[in-house]
Amino acid sequence: MKHKLLTGLAMGALIAGSTVAMSQSAQAASYEITIANATKGQPLAPGLVIIHDKGYSLFEIGDAATHPLAVMAETGAPFDLQDSIPDSADTDVVLGVHGGIALPSESNSIQITSEGKFLTVVGMLAATNDAFYAIRGVRLPTSGSTTFYAAAFDAGSEANSENAADIPATNGGAPDPAINDGGEGYIHVHSGFLGAGDLNPIDYDWRNPVVEIIVEKIPSEDNED
Repeated sequence: MKHKLLTGLAMGALIAGSTVAMSQSAQAASYEITIANATKGQPLAPGLVIIHDKGYSLFEIGDAATHPLAVMAETGAPFDLQDSIPDSADTDVVLGVHGGIALPSESNSIQITSEGKFLTVVGMLAATNDAFYAIRGVRLPTSGSTTFYAAAFDAGSEANSENAADIPATNGGAPDPAINDGGEGYIHVHSGFLGAGDLNPIDYDWRNPVVEIIVEKIPSEDNED
């Protein structure tokens, strides 16, 4: 069971995603980050773009998902996860990406300015029980652009029923996430859609990577001719 999330979430991400923490330091750099859906049938819910220092880690494989991460993985709503991230001079959190929900073949882009040198991106695969994509702590480019590929992870917080009634994108949003309801109990690489429920794996299954993320450093005015 899920919180109602996909109705209005894309618009909320557009509004919140346009509010970016802008550092005033001379060491701050600007980046354009493009998130492309590489799956055949999975919509991507609006997620979080986090630029941070070296010491920050959103999650560890094999650990239990935090409650905010589990809520995002089950409902697509990243608000609790955003609020749980430490507020520091070197951590900027952007909620969502312009364009909101990204369907297969679609991509969304956003610009962010930060002092941080490392990037984490996370968001839900919306036609699943508790799958999410992520890259964690990758180094931002010092010039030009760099491409990263994100795998799908299982939050381990909800059983993979693969039933339409339990999944936001196929049920229009349903009440209350079933946190720690029959899940494996730890974060691991997702096994994909296996045909356990009434949704057809032909429509919703995937192979890794599920997301392509292109990060381009925007030249500063000081470096322009």
